[in-house]
Amino acid sequence: MGAIRDHAQAVAFPTAADLKRLTDFEKSESFFSSPALRKLARGGAAPELPRGRTASEKRGRRFFEDVPDFQDLKHGLCAGCHSGKMLNETNDFAEIAFGVPKGTRFQTILVSELNAAHNPVHDFVFTNADGTTTHLVSPDPGRALITGIAESPAFDQGNAFKIPTLWGTPRTAPYFHDARRLARARG
Repeated sequence: MGAIRDHAQAVAFPTAADLKRLTDFEKSESFFSSPALRKLARGGAAPELPRGRTASEKRGRRFFEDVPDFQDLKHGLCAGCHSGKMLNETNDFAEIAFGVPKGTRFQTILVSELNAAHNPVHDFVFTNADGTTTHLVSPDPGRALITGIAESPAFDQGNAFKIPTLWGTPRTAPYFHDARRLARARG
């Protein structure tokens, strides 16, 4: 209930029966998007990147190898945000290139800033930790709605969203925080 109530977007709240169904789902086999995550949740080892069977899969794997490669910028590019055992945190490259601390779980990738879905924008004013205010015009200011802070010395939280795990992604559509599908986003 806290996640529903505290995310500042609920207009109606679930009943006790609804919450029970949510809890039951989270305990079910279908809750897990990947067998590897199911094993991890039950105390197993963290999943590892698959080696890849085809040439295409092996090329794709290079994007997620957690290595900063300044000769081939595609090598490890996606691992900048999709690193760690859950593929959902930033790595050293994100810190070097963008000043985002390693291990950060929230990041902006300009979804709200570019607003390709043409969602309505709103004016938000946040009081930052140092007492300054930040005026943010956005369709969804992301993490700042939870923390009340848009800018901080650690990292900016305005328009930042939780980095999702990529394990089991083919079974987790729709994608992106605004529910756009991957095929539409590519086009």
